[in-house]
Amino acid sequence: MTDKTPSDPTHEGGARVVLAMTAALLIGAAGAAGAADAAELPEEEATGVLDEARAAYDRGVTARSTDTAVARGAFGEAIERWTWMIEQGYDNASIHYNVGNAWMQQDRVGEAILHYRLALAHQPGHRRAAENLAWARSRRGQTFVAQGTTALTETVRSGLRRLSTSIRVDLALIFWLTMFGVIAARHVIGAARIPRWLILSLAAGFVITSLMALSGMTLERRFPAGVVQGDSITLRKGDGASFEAAYEEPLRAGAEFTLRENRGNWYEIELIDGSHGWIPADQAGLVIVPLR
Repeated sequence: MTDKTPSDPTHEGGARVVLAMTAALLIGAAGAAGAADAAELPEEEATGVLDEARAAYDRGVTARSTDTAVARGAFGEAIERWTWMIEQGYDNASIHYNVGNAWMQQDRVGEAILHYRLALAHQPGHRRAAENLAWARSRRGQTFVAQGTTALTETVRSGLRRLSTSIRVDLALIFWLTMFGVIAARHVIGAARIPRWLILSLAAGFVITSLMALSGMTLERRFPAGVVQGDSITLRKGDGASFEAAYEEPLRAGAEFTLRENRGNWYEIELIDGSHGWIPADQAGLVIVPLR
């Protein structure tokens, strides 16, 4: 694979990832009580593992033009290190972006798309992840055309997708704190100097953003997005290999879907063109960001 991505597919540095992990920890500390303990590694150990992953990735980049087997092994090692960090609770945009790049270096489009989407789920404004996602999609060799959409509805959907659930929660919190700050100020400096409509506007903003956050969390958990990981996967009419194919053309790695139902070993999925059917659960990955 050559460097033809819109954004150079290199890793994000260890210091930057550690900063992202620190931010994730701060978000987690402010989250709901009862969340699972995560990211308990000492910072020195975490930095060491990230350095190992970065070094392995760099070895892969160096070797890919002379020894593809060595390069694949190095990229695989980098993926293993970064994935281990995710499993320890360091689940953030930077690491998923790095994992996506490493998978893309191995021409594993399905895995790359999944991790770029996870990076964007954590950080919707991650420009490089968005650029590399678009490039990875262009390489999957299968196109689906969305039905029942217009330029306007697609623009609205695109705008809403940029507001991740965590951003919606933050906006609701800002409205809430600002509203009570204004109420307190109103009592201190006098009601006449702070109009009531300002408080009502802030209250309305809090209600709207809270509902947006709640709807986002509900939809993301109940009907998460997903990406096909295996290649030439048959979309079937039922939850088992004995059911006949729902469509003649099999799904290629990287096909994206919305999960309709989960029956353990089988997922019922819906593609953006309205096609739906069942695939083995172990042939797909879901775009789910852990609640903080």
